[in-house]
Amino acid sequence: MNILAIDTSGSACCVALADDSGQVLVDFNLQLGRTHSQQLQPLIEAALKQAGWPATALQAVAVGIGPGSYTGIRIGAATAQGMAVALDIPVLPVSSLAALAAAQAGETCRLICPITDARHRRVYGALWWQDRPVVADFLGDLQRLSEKIRNWLSLQSKDRAALAQRRPDEILLLGSGAAAYASDTALKQDLLSLGLKPQFRTEQTVVRAADLAAEAFRQLRQEGPGCLIDPAALRPHYLSRTSAERQAGLYV
Repeated sequence: MNILAIDTSGSACCVALADDSGQVLVDFNLQLGRTHSQQLQPLIEAALKQAGWPATALQAVAVGIGPGSYTGIRIGAATAQGMAVALDIPVLPVSSLAALAAAQAGETCRLICPITDARHRRVYGALWWQDRPVVADFLGDLQRLSEKIRNWLSLQSKDRAALAQRRPDEILLLGSGAAAYASDTALKQDLLSLGLKPQFRTEQTVVRAADLAAEAFRQLRQEGPGCLIDPAALRPHYLSRTSAERQAGLYV
């Protein structure tokens, strides 16, 4: 299945093309500031031109649905919907945190924690273990992050099947949240108290289109065509309220 993968949930405007085998043919990830609405469509056209594909060669559009920038998510979702409707193809929604985790595909020893900075000392986070999500996307402060990890480790200790597997003793945090809180002493101490040596990957702060495409193909392999949806059914994954809603007293 030829897939167009796009993500505008963060500061980068990301576009990739992957063929039937999952091989990424084009991978554009440009830090363009907050100009996604002007840059995304030309970037898609440039990717198609570089791959030598007409738009009609596309069979699905994978799109990062957040969590992340409210405006950025809407731009990506609207573009994916518009193209999918015009080409009469489905869309494949991908969590932007899952796309971050996909950068560590094949990791079997460390607990993977993609986190993006949600400001106000809050993060969007998730947990992955051995290439599968074990804690769904959530929004919370750093203390809640530690609680999510503690709860999962507690469940693991009660699971006989899990006990037969190696327990993680390291955790890799990546994303803009990892860069923002890599020097947070309290977070490090919390993780160490859970028996996890923390490692922070601070050089990758945004989703890369190739990783989003890889996560899309992982979902296709595991779930089949059930992960493909009608464009009209696409829903952004905000988790947080907008700034205007928070100013109105609807802070979450």
